[in-house]
Amino acid sequence: MPSAYVMFNVSPGLEYEVLEDARKTGGVEEAYISYGVYDLIVKATAPTMPELRELITFKYRQLSNVTSTMTLMLETMPAPIREAKPQEKSVDKKPAQKRMEPLIMV
Repeated sequence: MPSAYVMFNVSPGLEYEVLEDARKTGGVEEAYISYGVYDLIVKATAPTMPELRELITFKYRQLSNVTSTMTLMLETMPAPIREAKPQEKSVDKKPAQKRMEPLIMV
């Protein structure tokens, strides 16, 4: 099922109201109030990609007190997590150069 993370900027102090409106609109799988660049983060899902785009573009972005959004569309299949390969040690590395202090003239 297609999904996306939608980050909202909202009018100050109205995060919970926008969250409730988004939940009423539908498609909210997860939701978080955030204290950073974005005020609200919603993971939205829909049966098809066109329906997801419509939900985000014509419903979430049109909610009262939403000032801006940023959307991260997700792949339909989660990416596999690969184990990191151990790094090989190189014998041919040159020694690190000593960093010079800046010259300050007064």
